[in-house]
Amino acid sequence: MFHAQRGGNLSPSGRRGCQYEYGDLWWVRDTKADGHSAAVEWQNLSNNVFRWGACVNSHGSGTWAVCNKNYTEGSPLGFRAGLWEGGFIQYSSKVSTAA
Repeated sequence: MFHAQRGGNLSPSGRRGCQYEYGDLWWVRDTKADGHSAAVEWQNLSNNVFRWGACVNSHGSGTWAVCNKNYTEGSPLGFRAGLWEGGFIQYSSKVSTAA
């Protein structure tokens, strides 16, 4: 599992991902007109249950997308941003700060 602090954000080239602890919202901005969608992949471990998923912004350059998730308070949460290509995320950054 990769780790990041809750309420963090990262901005690899052409993509920006932010997570707000209150409400468990992901905001993903595509800042580059390159034909690729911006995405954030997340991982969460809570009560020995491992969950993962992605928030994808396919609205185009200059737009934001929001995804609403529900995580257990105080559980580890990791994320990294990249571009979405063919149903998979291609990473342009990796966050490795302890949660």
